[in-house]
Amino acid sequence: MEHFIIDNREIFLRVVTALLAGGVIGFERERKGKPAGFVTNVLVCVGAASIAIIQSLIVRDTLIYDYPVKSDPARLIAQVVSGIGFLGAGAILHEKGSVKGITTAATIWVVAAIGIAFGMGYYLLGSIVTVTVYFSIMILKKIELYFLTNKVRRNFYIEYCNPSTFEEKLELFLINKAVRIRKLNRLEEFDRDDGSVRRSTVELIIPRYMDTSELTREISLLDEVSKFKRVGTPKTNQFE
Repeated sequence: MEHFIIDNREIFLRVVTALLAGGVIGFERERKGKPAGFVTNVLVCVGAASIAIIQSLIVRDTLIYDYPVKSDPARLIAQVVSGIGFLGAGAILHEKGSVKGITTAATIWVVAAIGIAFGMGYYLLGSIVTVTVYFSIMILKKIELYFLTNKVRRNFYIEYCNPSTFEEKLELFLINKAVRIRKLNRLEEFDRDDGSVRRSTVELIIPRYMDTSELTREISLLDEVSKFKRVGTPKTNQFE
């Protein structure tokens, strides 16, 4: 019977731990510039925890009746698990044969599970999953890139005009060649007679079989590009 006693302090503790867990994961996603960042992950985690707390309170309240009252302790939680899929689906983008946002959608889903764990009072489970997820998005992605894929990273320096439209054009150009922009560091922007020019460094993820010199030549021939060359690893990066 004591297991179902939930006072205000317990409710506060469950909400705060869910907020912290969502914040830890959300901060890392925000730092990498992902669409579901700090605020989104906090809201998902706290929201799921709130639903779990409400379900626990409903179960607790039914125990005070002298006559039999049925209360399914998993009904509301089940709706969270299925409903969060719609939010995750909104983060997945299909574009020119490529799919983006699957990791973001999976993160949203598991953050909801963490919120449920804390909302139900399973602090150890919630903490373990939080640490595991944080480790996964921080470390396993790097392991996947270096050991489980046939891609390499290359850094380039680029000068280009019409930056507001060219960056999207460049991304689409690279997608068609199975190349992905991992980091873009905008160094400076200045005006010329023919328009604004931006200088940037860009880190590309390129298939191992691809001829880097040929890719460099093709990008250099784009109308907006005035200079494009390979460089070493930049010391600082604005976007990760």
